[in-house]
Amino acid sequence: MIISIEGKQVNIAKFTGGIFQFALNKGYNPPIDLPLVVSASGYDTFYTVITLSQAQQQEFTFRLHKKTVDGTGSKGGPVSGVGIKDTILGFIGEDKKVPETMRIKTETPRATEIPGSSSSSALSTSISIEKGTVLYNKKGEPLQGELQAKSSSYDVSNPTVYANLPGSLLPGGSGTTSGSSGRVVALGGFPVEISGAPGTDGSEKTTFVSAGMLSLDMTVNGVPVDSFSKPLSVTMEMSDSIINPSTGKPIKGGDTIDLWSIDKDGTTWKWEGRVAIKGPAVDGKLKADFPVKHLSYWNLDWYYSEVCYYDSLKVTGVSNSIDLYVEPSILYPSGYEASYYRRQKMDGTGSLRSMVFMNVPKGYKIKFKFYTSQYGALAFEDTAEVSNDCKPMVLQAPSGLVSDQFKLMVIATDSTGVPIGPEWLYLYGSVEGVYESFYAYSQNDTFDISIPAASKSTITIYSNGRVVGTKTLNGKTDPAIVKGILKLPVDIPAKCTFKASIKGALTGSYVYLDAILDSKGAYPRRYSQYYYIDKEDTTLTFDQFLKDRFVKFSLYYVRGVQIPVIKDYEMFMSGQICGNSVKIDLKSFFCRPKVVLNHSSNNRNPVNVTIRTYPPANPDSANPGKSPYTLFTRNNTTDTVFYPEALPAQWPVEIIVTGTHYDSCSISRVVEVGRMEKKVLDTSYVNWNKSITVDVDDGELEIPEVVQIPVNISIDCPNLQITPSITFYYRLIVPISTGTTVSYLWVKQFYTCRRGEHTNSVFMMLRQAA
Repeated sequence: MIISIEGKQVNIAKFTGGIFQFALNKGYNPPIDLPLVVSASGYDTFYTVITLSQAQQQEFTFRLHKKTVDGTGSKGGPVSGVGIKDTILGFIGEDKKVPETMRIKTETPRATEIPGSSSSSALSTSISIEKGTVLYNKKGEPLQGELQAKSSSYDVSNPTVYANLPGSLLPGGSGTTSGSSGRVVALGGFPVEISGAPGTDGSEKTTFVSAGMLSLDMTVNGVPVDSFSKPLSVTMEMSDSIINPSTGKPIKGGDTIDLWSIDKDGTTWKWEGRVAIKGPAVDGKLKADFPVKHLSYWNLDWYYSEVCYYDSLKVTGVSNSIDLYVEPSILYPSGYEASYYRRQKMDGTGSLRSMVFMNVPKGYKIKFKFYTSQYGALAFEDTAEVSNDCKPMVLQAPSGLVSDQFKLMVIATDSTGVPIGPEWLYLYGSVEGVYESFYAYSQNDTFDISIPAASKSTITIYSNGRVVGTKTLNGKTDPAIVKGILKLPVDIPAKCTFKASIKGALTGSYVYLDAILDSKGAYPRRYSQYYYIDKEDTTLTFDQFLKDRFVKFSLYYVRGVQIPVIKDYEMFMSGQICGNSVKIDLKSFFCRPKVVLNHSSNNRNPVNVTIRTYPPANPDSANPGKSPYTLFTRNNTTDTVFYPEALPAQWPVEIIVTGTHYDSCSISRVVEVGRMEKKVLDTSYVNWNKSITVDVDDGELEIPEVVQIPVNISIDCPNLQITPSITFYYRLIVPISTGTTVSYLWVKQFYTCRRGEHTNSVFMMLRQAA
């Protein structure tokens, strides 16, 4: 939803192709802070505030955390720094009370560890719903049914995690905005707007330093839970490596921290009290216990109220040819240093570089580490103090500063040094001692990248998901680099062209190839392709097989149904096989018979014709041979000859003919009037040179005598207090058996109900069962 300048929801906007455009009305002049809430199915809701800094086009990029979950947690491992649990807790019965204490536990992987790791450093958050608790919807009505809970917990030591948290004032959600106004970085936590905190007056902007956070949503039979009769109990584990900025030391039992919840608009954090930290436990972890009074995001944070909403850093004396990067950190009076570990490129050209910061604590010193490349070694560092009037901080770059950025061309070659030519490749690079990595894609054999000139770098090239080449470089002076070019040998097998000469195919059909390339290698890859058949005799070229590698493939002939021609055949693609072809005759796989209906009546009543087949059992398919597959239908027709184009040979084929009949009361009955039992066709039915005859018995059926069937109706009338009677109607469902089929007749009767119980006997005019 979009929030107005006054903080109210004004409308809901949909993104088209991942893009949403909007403009300011006349009368609203920048700078303007615009709170946004962005949601997408399967992702965590994204909260941010974007700053429209000037009257020209600006672009903002949002990154959502994906929530791919099953009943027990994330599939394939949780998102780094985000723990997710989506589960059914139980059933709430007719008394509308939780029958027993229910719990949901979320494991949060640390943002600095491998996603999905089972490391004991993962932190857990447990939420308990006490027995007897009543859950209410938005109208205050108690809920009954299946209770489902979705919980997410966050390791907010990762800036990419806390940038998406509700109430965060980080522009763009990633710590940066684009446009001439430059980048904006939040220091020492994430900037927010708060209300109700001790020592504050109303709401104000401040900075959070978070120790843990969770979100919780619950539904009962799909209806969102809005409130509950008893608070929920939360136990959140906290790592003893968290630094208390007030003391500059790791948190310990007895420390206190503020508890916050987000408001319904997702823009302001409300102070909920203070929580005492307990522990440590045997495993060395501390914990915090607190009640949850409503569903929302809940956060444990220290905060600072005296901040500069915006402040800037200016660095002078920089050569025009140098890119300058900065890593800032806050130096707290306690001695604790809160680092923003991601390097940010400073704006500007000429001798001046600049960077804008948000919510910088007044009177604090800021340490700045400067680099002349994205991944290189430290160039210099300096310290500046934030003034009470938020004037820009100005630093002077040392003389003789040179760039540590080296432009390098990487060419993927064969073992002889010859470029391999067009090929989809992926390059991954890492720098010794640097947290971040770099990567690049190429559709040919060449990459243009930048590496630090004086640091050790490792470059790895991937093809089809497997490593095909790697090289470690000792900066720009490494002997493998010649005139700014690195020729990196890669192990990519040559392509092997293989052909199939097709005979007797039906025009308009397809051949489907499903192959496992390099099937016995360390990195097998699936490849599949449909080939359209435009003439009966044609040649197909398979050009993705790999020379001197094994391939395991299946070939299917597709015309309505998919029939295997070659199944799971594995072969070694040697040089002798490459360029050769295999002959395949498809004439025997499909039949084209003529279907003739032999009517018993000269009237030739309209009939329905259905032709279906029974595929053989296949455990890997959605239809493992248990249900028929319809190939041909023709409804309400008087035709006597049909030409179904393609019926699978060697599979059972069935033909069913039905007719619709009416009696004098216009009761319809669909009955079978002809059938060819399951029959396996053979090549003699190819090309309509053989007929299938189905006898059709479409004469008039005997109409039984009309009989009267008494039906007793018992009705409990309501206790009428205002009106003397109520007139309503009831319906009866009466089954009518007609030989092999059963129809149902719906009968409506009007009835006048008065006080008391009434029994009414009626006679229905029904056809007696045949």
